[in-house]
Amino acid sequence: MTTREMCRTVDIYVDGRQLSASLFVLDISDSDIILGMDWLSKHFAFIDCHRKWVIFNIPGEPEFSFQGSGSFAPPMLISALQAQKYLVNGCQGFLVSVTNASSVTSRLEDILVVREFPDVFLEGLPGLPPDREVEFAIDLVPGIRPISKAPYHMAPAELKELKVQLEELLEKGFIRPSVSPWGAPVLFVKKKDGSMRLCIDYRELNKVTVKNRYPLPRIDDLFDQLKGAQGFSKIDLRFGYHRLKIKPDDVLKTAFRTRYGHYEFIVMPFGLTNAPARFMDLMNRDRPRDLFAKFKKCEFWLDNVAFLGHVVTKDGISVDPQKIEAMVDWKRSNSVAEIRSFLGLAGYYRRFMGDFSRIAPPMTRLIRKDTKFEWTPECEKSFLTLKEKLVTAPVLAVPINGERFSIYSDASKKGLGCVLMQKDRVIAYASRQLKPYEENYPTHDLELAAVVFALKIWRHYLYGETCEIFTDHKSLKYIFTQKELNMRQRRWLELLKDYDLTISYHPGKANKVADVLMDSTTAYLAAFSAQPTLIDRIKLGQQTDPFLQRKKEKVRAREPRMQEFRISDDETLWFGDRLCVPRNHALRHEIMGDAHYTSYTIHPGSSKMYRDLRSTFWWRNMKRKIARFVSQCLTCQKVKAEHQRLLGKLQPLPIPQWKWENITMDFVTGLPQTLKGNDSIWVIVDRLTKSTHFLPYQTGTSIEKLANMYMEEIVKLHGVLVSIVSDRDTRFLSHFWTSLQQALGTQLNFSIAFHPQTDGQSERTIQILEDIYQSSIRMAPFEALYGRRCRSPVCWTEVGERSILGPELVQQSSEIVQLIKERLRSAQSRFGIWGKLSLRYIGPYPILERIGEVAYRLELPGNLAGVHDVFHVSLLRRYVLDPSHIINPEPIQLQEDLTYDEHPIRILDFKERIMWKRTIRFVKVLWDNHLVEEATWELESKMRQEHPHLFQD
Repeated sequence: MTTREMCRTVDIYVDGRQLSASLFVLDISDSDIILGMDWLSKHFAFIDCHRKWVIFNIPGEPEFSFQGSGSFAPPMLISALQAQKYLVNGCQGFLVSVTNASSVTSRLEDILVVREFPDVFLEGLPGLPPDREVEFAIDLVPGIRPISKAPYHMAPAELKELKVQLEELLEKGFIRPSVSPWGAPVLFVKKKDGSMRLCIDYRELNKVTVKNRYPLPRIDDLFDQLKGAQGFSKIDLRFGYHRLKIKPDDVLKTAFRTRYGHYEFIVMPFGLTNAPARFMDLMNRDRPRDLFAKFKKCEFWLDNVAFLGHVVTKDGISVDPQKIEAMVDWKRSNSVAEIRSFLGLAGYYRRFMGDFSRIAPPMTRLIRKDTKFEWTPECEKSFLTLKEKLVTAPVLAVPINGERFSIYSDASKKGLGCVLMQKDRVIAYASRQLKPYEENYPTHDLELAAVVFALKIWRHYLYGETCEIFTDHKSLKYIFTQKELNMRQRRWLELLKDYDLTISYHPGKANKVADVLMDSTTAYLAAFSAQPTLIDRIKLGQQTDPFLQRKKEKVRAREPRMQEFRISDDETLWFGDRLCVPRNHALRHEIMGDAHYTSYTIHPGSSKMYRDLRSTFWWRNMKRKIARFVSQCLTCQKVKAEHQRLLGKLQPLPIPQWKWENITMDFVTGLPQTLKGNDSIWVIVDRLTKSTHFLPYQTGTSIEKLANMYMEEIVKLHGVLVSIVSDRDTRFLSHFWTSLQQALGTQLNFSIAFHPQTDGQSERTIQILEDIYQSSIRMAPFEALYGRRCRSPVCWTEVGERSILGPELVQQSSEIVQLIKERLRSAQSRFGIWGKLSLRYIGPYPILERIGEVAYRLELPGNLAGVHDVFHVSLLRRYVLDPSHIINPEPIQLQEDLTYDEHPIRILDFKERIMWKRTIRFVKVLWDNHLVEEATWELESKMRQEHPHLFQD
């Protein structure tokens, strides 16, 4: 036995003393808790098996104990083989019949009305059915030859049961041996009571049978016949199908093959395609004779009865809980067939769900032809919501003749919805999505379409009855007196005149039933007020949450640590004034999503979001869960700025050893044009002395001319340089420039992409020139370069001709170089560590390798091929993984000519153009395997015709 659940530090009270234990959850029904040797030895327990005492003698504490009151030992079960072995060895055996002493066997004579028909409840059948006006016939499609299939394999137990049932059918005369060329295999299906039902596999015969279209009853018509019913009964016919004979010429077609022989039915069997229709024809006649009921399986005068997946009571109709257990336990599947089965079962109960047409579309798109099966978060939400809607489905009333009906209708740009009521009780819900052409209707026509939709779908209720229709579109109440009507409105008005109705205006806020469809920016269908709200779902979830149930028990026990918790009158657990949310991932995700994604909140941070939610809700580790939720939000990761200190220390460039050996350079472009036509400046700065050359040039100057300028203005004056630091300008990365510097022996150092701090000297020079020079080296660049101050009228006496000549000039220049180096180190030490929704980051992208101490190489997509793939760490942000962000791209299927089919994904935009005095609508289409920038404009009419699914939402 294995388990994955564990309850930590569960409080256990023994003789008023509080102890604790960590318990594993096991599927054992005999005992509530099993305390093992480890726990008993930890608490110094002594067990007196004779007196059934457990004594605890914990050191330093008074002795305490408890006494058991005896235990119930379940009966030991053994197999039939073990029992036979014991009997052979001489053990005594007793045959015991177990009966329920509390059950009272009812008799026919004790039941009113029923006792008047004793001939219906016979214990045995009088024989074969009589000749009737209605006989079962099997008409085949012309040209069909007899079909025979080999028998299925059966287990020994099934073969034994088959022999018993064949003998019973032969004894009753229902079957006889056959020599027919037809033959169907047989199989067994288990009944509810565990017994086996013999079934004939007539599928091949049914395929070639002409179908009988006799109308079968509609389930909603059957429910409508229950109006006013207070008591209910169930009658089970005894061999109902077998009370109808088969035409003699068609008996051979019912033949079936078994291990014990070849047989054919004389009476109508189960499994034939026209059997339900023919039996319905028999039942609709005036009390057909020789039909008998099985009294033991009949129930009379019931308060409620289960009928075709529904529970019928005097109060109305609800969903049968036993039938929707399969829906609740249904696991998500990647099979289209299972999704179709799930939707079919959910659609069977759609009358209980007012917004079925809004919830189901994400899943219905999965079962369309030529559609890739991709389970999205929308599908998961639809899947969970449908299950929850069925669990919390309301009770629908049965309509009463003569009572006034009320209809509440509404419409949006997405769908139509309405609810039928009588005496303030809901009878049915209905909704549907808009058809493509209806999306262009004006608001007035859409609201009228919702009214027409209600009248058509509930015509069998409303025709000949008085009804009042409520709408939140005020002008609709004047539709009968409106003078100007378009053709569509005139056609619908003719339909409205067939009914005895009045249209009244009810504002949305005053409506008794909430709008079926919300007219919000997303235009989603809203839930009716009869549907459970978020608070209702939380309260419902508390009932099945083990942790909160234990909390309730502790609150009722008035434990000291539970003073902040309380239980309200409706058995809801609260933490102070905060509602306790159960451990339901979908429910908590919905709460956090509403507090983070909606247009009213606009992605708050985790602290703000926690402050907002903590005033209303409570759950364990709430703050941590909210922080995790916000950290996984992809929008927040891309948009919000980092408020922590930047990662990666600034790595200063090494200080040069001499003047004009190491330089930086950059371009300044877009300047006003001079008289010589120059509009750009090439800025070249010595990294040691900060002296600068400003070389003017024209935009468009070739790299060859710039290289000549470099040789004339820089190399000619200062010699060949040791290194050059620059950004990743295309001119600096060109083959010509790199080859030239390689030939000169100059090393080229390029800055990281989007990190101008690497070449901060050139960038700063471009911004402000004189201030930064003197603030970092505390002297003019001329003085640093030539070892003396520049001559000027003010300081001529200080720097005259005698002052600038002599052997001491070299010594003074060397001293200045050393002084500059010290001041640069001091300046570098100053740059130490310092402590709504436009994108600040893009990505995420994988890290390929680490470059140096503070840079990383990333794996960039093809659309960023022109960007250098190495980035400084201060430009990067750690991506927090969320599984919903992962999208598995569909592989491209190349054809033989190396082309591939393109399919549209969604509509991005709409526009209209007037061409030849006509308004033509275009749509901007995003195609698969293409970027958004590659979207194309297409004719809307053509796209609606070829790809209608794009316009459903």
